[in-house]
Amino acid sequence: MNASTKPSGVSNYLLKKIESFMNRLVLPKFHPNKIVWLASMSGGKDSSSMIVLLKRWYEKYNFDFTCHPFYVNQWQNSPVIDTLIPFLKTQKLNLISIDAVRRTRETLNYQASQQAPCTECSGIRRDITDELAAEMVGKYEGRPIVVIRGTHYTDVAISLLWRYMLGIEPVQDMHRKRKGNPLVKIAQRYYLAKPLIFCLEDEIHFFAIHERISVSCCGCPGCKNPGRRDIVRETIGRTINKYSNLWELKMPFVQKLLETYGVSYGSDMFSGKYMVESLPKYTIHLPSKLPEMALSFWDKHLNLSNHKNLQDFDHSITLDQIAKEKLHAFDFKKNDFDKIPIPKYLLNRIKNDKLADKYDYDELLMLTAFGPFWGKCILSDNNYRFLENKQAHFFPDVEINDKLGHVNSMINLLGPPSDGELLSCKKMLHFNRNK
Repeated sequence: MNASTKPSGVSNYLLKKIESFMNRLVLPKFHPNKIVWLASMSGGKDSSSMIVLLKRWYEKYNFDFTCHPFYVNQWQNSPVIDTLIPFLKTQKLNLISIDAVRRTRETLNYQASQQAPCTECSGIRRDITDELAAEMVGKYEGRPIVVIRGTHYTDVAISLLWRYMLGIEPVQDMHRKRKGNPLVKIAQRYYLAKPLIFCLEDEIHFFAIHERISVSCCGCPGCKNPGRRDIVRETIGRTINKYSNLWELKMPFVQKLLETYGVSYGSDMFSGKYMVESLPKYTIHLPSKLPEMALSFWDKHLNLSNHKNLQDFDHSITLDQIAKEKLHAFDFKKNDFDKIPIPKYLLNRIKNDKLADKYDYDELLMLTAFGPFWGKCILSDNNYRFLENKQAHFFPDVEINDKLGHVNSMINLLGPPSDGELLSCKKMLHFNRNK
């Protein structure tokens, strides 16, 4: 079976979500026959699945589907174009390929072993997309040009989650930056939309496997030197996924964010019926041994010279224990303490008892991504700032910023994922529809 055959059960399930997207957001503004879709393709499962599902919605209602898939090639020797062209032929669509390798190289001046410049790289794609959309606005007079990307519900949940973990009010920050808006006007007759906004990542993954959709890697340095999104996905994302395979729905943030954009939906839209239980969760970019070296990394940078700072903490319970219990219960309310519970790592180092650590793997993932004071995510703003100041004292030469660049320092010490790990990654996410 391939992506051009009769819709299956999972296809019909996701088509209902596409239909909800169209009914709630698109049809009140535009007639489907008038829309010119500009589909931003990455070579991954999300954007390719998006094309298939949107086209099937058009076929279901006998509308005219005007769509121009495009790919911005930013990295040398990327295999994406060779994968996309035959795939899009099955959809009777032609690929617009834009060579941005030189522009990316000269703009980023990226050096090997640096953290993947995901934000800067996406900025280049955004500028090129704006240029292409402007051309289409001139070509299709009077018709709306709608750029679509494969951003799904889980992507938005992860964006909100890393903000929470770093003490940023998630919904306010996303709304202020107009992030996560499923349909936004960029300029005259130029819009940006997210057709997969009601789809979970596991559902798209299941669909792509079932439909045997070809996907491939863009060749960027993110596989070996991951950016913030992948770090968050493979640490807190992996951990919280263990608590519920529908963890995205238990977070209050996403629905609250969408409501700020006037979008509401019922829980009946998410059944969890199509999940990929047999596949590992978010073990793609980080070397498997990385969490095991987190303690030695922080030990190397620890400064315990001023013991007076330790008197400011409550030693009767650790902050890690409270944070774990709250995350396990999907309780994201902030706490205000007169005396902040001491981080577990710090308590054990005071005792000079490294054997007392007894960290489980999930705790090590937290230590890797957010440092020994990771539990500060549950604290009120005042408590959080207090603990950040303490963190700067105990770890004066390591900055834990919003890009999580310290993780790249760990990776460079340990070495990137092995070829076997990367092969496992490709087996998990990169499947061939001709098999």
